[in-house]
Amino acid sequence: MRWVMTALMAAMAVSAAAEYIPPSGAPCRSVPCGVGAGPAGQLAGMSGVGFDQEYMVQMFQQNADIASLAEWGYSRLSDKNLRDFAKKIYAERGNMNSVLATVYAPSGCGKLTATMDRAIALQAGLATVCGTTLDSAWVTTMIALMDQSLQAGILGQTRASTQVLRDSANNTVAVSRNEISAFKMWQNTTFLTHEQWERFCGMHPADPRCP
Repeated sequence: MRWVMTALMAAMAVSAAAEYIPPSGAPCRSVPCGVGAGPAGQLAGMSGVGFDQEYMVQMFQQNADIASLAEWGYSRLSDKNLRDFAKKIYAERGNMNSVLATVYAPSGCGKLTATMDRAIALQAGLATVCGTTLDSAWVTTMIALMDQSLQAGILGQTRASTQVLRDSANNTVAVSRNEISAFKMWQNTTFLTHEQWERFCGMHPADPRCP
């Protein structure tokens, strides 16, 4: 699996460098509208069985959002290496949720479910741009979502009361870190003109349209 990640990162960097567009202004790397604060804030004050239950609920939703954005990106991104990476992410997050669903099932609290509200809102914002601008906006959004997973996973590593959940958290942390690194490698070799970034740079917390 590690060599697959390394190959993807290298291919993404080469492809991005080949499509270099000199910037005419400082690029915007803001977190788009609708990403929100992520699950870590809600989990920070919890421990024990209560933490376990809420961690599974929150991470199931987080993984579903990431998988939805990955699936959406796979059919729309212009960079083939990003599309391949999106396909890989979709499968990984689906596997993570399969584990969470299996662990949650005996709790007597029903089945884990996820809403698509946040994913749909993010997709609607990203759909306003295309080409390399969409690629960059999608990567920025995915980094924000991956970082949220990373922060929640770090909490799970020490606060989860069962080994299976701690193992799940360890996997979340490792995968999220690898994916963030791959995205940043692509991002650092891809440059857009100021005008291109302006097409979606308004989607950040300072924008009055943001909740």
